[in-house]
Amino acid sequence: MAQTKKANAVESTIDYVALAFDAGVARGEYQKASDEQAKRKETIDNIVATLQKAKVKVGRYSSKGTGCAVATSFADGLLSAGLAKGVVSNYLSAFREAVNAGKGKMELNPSRAKANGKTSDSAPADDDDKLVSKVNTLYKAPGFTGFCEAIQRAYDDDRGDFFECIHDWLSQHGVKFKEETEAK
Repeated sequence: MAQTKKANAVESTIDYVALAFDAGVARGEYQKASDEQAKRKETIDNIVATLQKAKVKVGRYSSKGTGCAVATSFADGLLSAGLAKGVVSNYLSAFREAVNAGKGKMELNPSRAKANGKTSDSAPADDDDKLVSKVNTLYKAPGFTGFCEAIQRAYDDDRGDFFECIHDWLSQHGVKFKEETEAK
């Protein structure tokens, strides 16, 4: 009977090892899919930016082939990827809006963004893409180096952490914050 318990323990261990392997494979495949998704998103963003720079305007799509060539080509690409016509219509609207409005990136899930009441322009500042875009704009602005030096001096003078130093710098330059009341 002791051998039976030992045999069961070995079989269970082998099962757990196999499960751990399967989990590792699944996680690796998930990472690859995430990386591929990020690359495809970058491709979409680059194409949208190229079309915006060229001042291309995306018109209406017609399944009869009488609509805008750019819209038709985009829709044909979606259809060739196996997407349903209703989904194609939603994505085409997002593509048209992104290219025509010149606002940058295409919303990849327009239905969800509308349901959440968000668009890429109203995304919170903690959204990495939005924050990177804002910091990049500041980085390129004249005077940004001077701003950084002022914040560094304030920090070195022990006037608070970086966040507090930035807050103080903004206050010194006339920015009013909702949470602060003016002294009377």
